[in-house]
Formats: sequence, C-alpha cells, structure tokens
Amino acid sequence: MERDPFQLRNLAGNPRHRKVLAEMRRQCEDWMLSNHDLGLLSPYEFHSRSEPDDAFSMASDARRNPTAMLLEAANLATGSDAASIPSMLKLMRHEDACVRRWGMIGLLAMGPKARTAKTEVAAALKDASPDVRILAAQILCGLREPESPVDVLIAELSHPSRLIRFDALWALAKVGEPARRALPHLEKALAPSAHLEIWSRDHLRMVIDLVRSSLRADQPPLDQNHGMFDLVLS
Repeated sequence: MERDPFQLRNLAGNPRHRKVLAEMRRQCEDWMLSNHDLGLLSPYEFHSRSEPDDAFSMASDARRNPTAMLLEAANLATGSDAASIPSMLKLMRHEDACVRRWGMIGLLAMGPKARTAKTEVAAALKDASPDVRILAAQILCGLREPESPVDVLIAELSHPSRLIRFDALWALAKVGEPARRALPHLEKALAPSAHLEIWSRDHLRMVIDLVRSSLRADQPPLDQNHGMFDLVLS
C-alpha cells in the first residue's frame, strides 16, 4: 500500500511473486471446492439447475454443480494460444452444458486464432444450450463469418429466460457491424419472460441502448472479451 497505494501495478506477472501467486490460487481453488462454489455456472444454468429445490441444495449436488470439473474447464479456458484449441474442442464435446460453455469461452478469448476451430464452432450454433449458442455466434461474428450467426442471436432475444435475452443483447453490443441486422428485433427482448429481477441482467432497456450506441459511426467497437468474465462469474 505504501509503494502502490492506488493498486495500479499488476504483480501477477512478476517472477518474484510466482510462488505467492501459485499458493494464493491453490488456496482459492481449495476454498471453491470445499464450499461447492457456484460461480462457475452461467447465471442461466445457476437459476435453471436450482429451480427443482434451491441454490443451497443444488450447490452440493455434484450432478448439477460439478465444481471440480468446472474448475478444471475454467483453468483450461484461460489459455489463449492456439495450442489450447484441442483442449477447448474436447470441452465442447462434453455432456455438461456448462463445461461446453467454458470451451467456447476459451475460444472466444483466442480471437482470430480460433479460426482453425471454425467448423466445430459453427456446429455449436445448434447446441442444446443457449449459453453455448450465443458464444458460438459471437465467435463467428468476430471471425467475420456469414450472417447466420446474427440470426442465432436474434432468435435468443425471444428465449423464455430474461438471462439469455440479456446475454444475447450483450453479444450483439460487442460484435459490431454484423449486429446491424438485429436492430429491428431488439425490442423483442422486452416481452414477458422468466427469471425477472436478477441483478443487472434485468436492465434490458439499457443494453438495447448500448447495442444501438455501438453501431454509431463515431463509436469504437467494444472489445469482444470486455466484460466477459463479469458475465461469467456474476
């Protein structure tokens, strides 16, 4: 606090602190496992999987909240080099939707390097999980693929869950010019839906305005990964 009172210097990449960082990560992961941490589920899956009873019961159910498996997937997804692509593709073939989602998050973080996985990502546009479909569309839009990915995002604006509608809008705000075709459809997200009044994802009007703002000529595009982990972990 004396040398860097405003916490502007990130020491995580400093070799002098490598051992401390590794120990802190180990302790954090141990805590997540022992407490059945729910932060590795998407908001949609969190609420959907807890609907039969409650979040507390769901947390300790290894079938609905496979914390160790999800933690391993999340750690794999933080590798952003092309050598990680086979690991991401393996995650995308998993039976659990949240594991597949982490594979897609890993590919999204790679940006243009994910092009070699384009075929598998395109197939994920038809995945059973809306979380996976949205991420697949976002990846393909980032690779400047044909218009079909935007059609997937438009369709998700009418999903029964408000959480998915929010994430579809957020994806549209980040893909830039391809989102222009979605402009006439944005208001669909405001129709009655499930999962109301949940954190910031209830403010759909604000995100609709953000989508429109992102397409102004004087507005720089949002970073594809901007806010990604806020959405992932909130």
